[in-house]
Amino acid sequence: MVKFLIYLIFCVLVPLLSISNCANEPPPPASKAVQLPKDLSQTLPPRSELGVDKLADAETHYNRGISYQAQGAFDEAIREFEEAVRLRPDYAQAYNNIGTSPQFQRNFDQAISAYKRAIEVQPELVEAHHNLGTIYLMQGQIDAAIVAYKEVIRLRPRLAQAYVDIGRAYGLGGRLDEALPEFKKAVELDPNLAIAHYAL
Repeated sequence: MVKFLIYLIFCVLVPLLSISNCANEPPPPASKAVQLPKDLSQTLPPRSELGVDKLADAETHYNRGISYQAQGAFDEAIREFEEAVRLRPDYAQAYNNIGTSPQFQRNFDQAISAYKRAIEVQPELVEAHHNLGTIYLMQGQIDAAIVAYKEVIRLRPRLAQAYVDIGRAYGLGGRLDEALPEFKKAVELDPNLAIAHYAL
């Protein structure tokens, strides 16, 4: 019981681990909401109709957004990612990063909306499913987090961190009998993954 309580504290106090670009910094002041198109099906031209210049420009804006994000300039990052998806509406990774900047700022509703849009554009984008699960877990939406992490495991069944994450979700939901096999699977896949050993 003591070990489990220590584990719960560890899960709440330490930043949640991510596959990429998950929030793990203290929140700066909130930014204004990002407006995403409501009907995605009407905003996605075939990739062949996008000019080479537009694709290159979208990539440039995306890379600028990554740079701004690394500097903690999240509002500027969002603007760059928005420009990237304006130029290339099927740019799922840019939608994902439109989500990560608000997540750093703890604007969770805005981040969730962006992650869902990334998944609409590219259903197999593991990072978006993982980031969605992480936000749900941070909000205490355990069942929703489990669903998201199950999708990560479906897409990347050998990703040890995904088993740690779903095990953490089961543990925080009081489902210890389901958590333990997930941690064991994580250790089996990556014997060097310290957080999995800690959970056991």
